[in-house]
Formats: sequence, structure tokens, C-alpha cells
Amino acid sequence: MEMRTFDELVLIRVRPYGLFEVRDVKGDGNCFYSALALSDELNVKCQEELRHLLNEKVAELPLARSLYKRFAKNNTSFDAWVEKVKQSRSWAGELEAVFVCLLFNINVCLVTNSLKGFYIVDVRKWLTVEGENFIDADAPTVFLYHHVYKRPTTKSVSCNHFALLEPYERNVDGVTIYENTNCDI
Repeated sequence: MEMRTFDELVLIRVRPYGLFEVRDVKGDGNCFYSALALSDELNVKCQEELRHLLNEKVAELPLARSLYKRFAKNNTSFDAWVEKVKQSRSWAGELEAVFVCLLFNINVCLVTNSLKGFYIVDVRKWLTVEGENFIDADAPTVFLYHHVYKRPTTKSVSCNHFALLEPYERNVDGVTIYENTNCDI
């Protein structure tokens, strides 16, 4: 399933989390789901399976509707949003990450390469409501990288693509590491 949309290995240091390899996916409107499906933490084979599970299970979650109201940045109804998730090529972002976290008991960190530096949304921290944690403290974290398609090191105000960030622990001698030192968490 892995597909490089750029020619060289791209390593990114995300402070304080560490060094990551960008594992890119096709830019076909399903990149959020495809990037998550590359992760070993979800145990799904492809974006279609992930979309199906999300669509099938999200309405069963306690507090799903109230969490939707809290995190949705639009006026779409919960039921209309659930229908949208079914559709291939419908984009995803922070809201969908919230429900992926709840369904799979994982944490998702969305790292956006913005003009001002890396902007990081740690969904586990987002979901802590009045001291109540919705995701286990020891749940694994999956990092997704939000960037400009085919230009992973370009800072932008209009990022349009997700890729998986996979921890990189090999020798880095002679490898260029992209560091965007301004980091908002």
C-alpha cells in the first residue's frame, strides 16, 4: 500500500516527540484514512475498512452526539456527518481523528506544517474533559503529518494532505533532517 509521492526519504524532527519518517499515501481524497491504515496500531487493512468501521460504530459510542457538537466546526448535523464519512474521497481532519481515537483507544497527534512552525493537535489532550479521560493514558499514539501534497517540507497555510509519521530509529548520517523548530502543542 505504501506509495512515495516524492523521490527521497523525508525525515522530520517533531519536538518533543522525536524523529519521524514521512510515509506518504496517494492524494486521492482518502489520505487521512489511508495514512491511518498504514499504522500497525489500528489493525485495519485499508482506508475502506477504516471508513466502514468508523461509520458503523460511531453512532454506538456513548456521548458521540455531544462530542460531535463540541468538536464540529460546521453546521452539519451528526447524521449528515456520519453519511459523509461513508463516502470515498471525502476529506477528514480533527473531528474524524477524535472518533478514531475513541473507537480504537489510541491517541492521534496531527502535526501540521504551518507558516509559523509545526502546529500539533494531540487528540488525547483535546479529549480530556473536566479531568475525565476518554482515551487510556497508556494507549499508543499515531502521528499524522498534514502538509502540502508532494511537498512535505513546504510551510503553508493551506495544507491539503495527510501522511503517516513513523518513528525513525536508524542511522541518520548523511541524511537531511527537516526541523521546523517553532512548535505549538
